[in-house]
Amino acid sequence: AGMILDVGTRVGLILLKLLWQNEKYYAIGMDHSGAMIERARETAQAWELGERAFFQVGDARKMRLKTAYFDIVISDSTLHVFDDPLSVLREINRVLKPKGGLLLRDLRRPSRFQMEKKIDQYSALYGGAMKPHIATSMRAAFTREEFESLVTASGLERVRVSEPDEYHLLVERTGESDPNSWIKAR
Repeated sequence: AGMILDVGTRVGLILLKLLWQNEKYYAIGMDHSGAMIERARETAQAWELGERAFFQVGDARKMRLKTAYFDIVISDSTLHVFDDPLSVLREINRVLKPKGGLLLRDLRRPSRFQMEKKIDQYSALYGGAMKPHIATSMRAAFTREEFESLVTASGLERVRVSEPDEYHLLVERTGESDPNSWIKAR
């Protein structure tokens, strides 16, 4: 139970699926795109989750959110988009409770010798129309070493960086039960 923050929520589907599966969660989804946020709000209402899902336009590098407020922070394939991903990770560290759970996934940049092959393979999973977007994202993504350096510099503690598949990097931290959770104090 608790509060979830989705950084770079886009249309909010991951966040809404979490809320759909557990009625004890409340959540905020943040994205820089107003159009995406409007779509997320519409979907939340259609799924009857509007009372527990709040979506806002915002800058993840300077979040207007309380320190140590969120029980869980998630982000899926958005860190590589920012010109200063370290500031985003520092903000995530600031708003996440010290015992909070963390799940950040982003694309892994292949070597220059593997780049075109990996773009073709990953694009095949999502369709040809996505290939230009995937190519841009994959070229902007991080190597594991770059990702680990960013995570270390951010101050995030007790995290594990892994490669769950050939295309992604993952930062995770298991959350601990927090007796002062917002949901229980309410």
